[in-house]
Amino acid sequence: MSAKVQATLLRVLQEKEIERVGGSSPIRVDVRVLAATHRELRRLVRDGKFREDLYYRLNVLPLHVPALRERKADVRLLVQHFLAKHGRRIGKIVPVDAEVYDCLEAYAWPGNVRELENLVQRALILAQGAELTVEDFAFDPDSAIPTESSAEAGHGASLRDDLKDEERRRITRTLQQCKGNQSEAARLLGMPRRTLVERLRSYGLTRKQKD
Repeated sequence: MSAKVQATLLRVLQEKEIERVGGSSPIRVDVRVLAATHRELRRLVRDGKFREDLYYRLNVLPLHVPALRERKADVRLLVQHFLAKHGRRIGKIVPVDAEVYDCLEAYAWPGNVRELENLVQRALILAQGAELTVEDFAFDPDSAIPTESSAEAGHGASLRDDLKDEERRRITRTLQQCKGNQSEAARLLGMPRRTLVERLRSYGLTRKQKD
């Protein structure tokens, strides 16, 4: 936001007046302002790139929305929402294979909710089968944000490989954190212990662990 726009917005918030383009007289307004940003405004204030007075005008009731990677339980609901939203628009209603949710919940989502919506929309448009499977959720190598796992796998790697790598690392870290206690690790990972045991077996992590 440019310095000029910041000054204009501050005036609107303080005076509760706007002036139409080409107009000559102010118009009184009574509005509530909801502002959102992914930038660190306090740092911008310190750097002189954002007005301090405007910051405090906007920062009346701050709400922190965690990144998608910090609220994996929302992934399933968001996928269903985006499927309904875009399915109605393009006239295509397709169910989702259960494995898709496991994989998507294991992914780190560097592009946050917008990346998830784009991925769901692309899968819905391109899917040819009777349901969406993991194979339908493939990154576009020209536009996807590279992750550590996708960089190792190379361009064109399927989302399945990326997600499995991410899930394997996540399980390993959690088990280390829990000192090998599978029950505690399963609780932190948000999955049944039986599912965790199956994942450990499939990833070759079947060393003896504590119960």
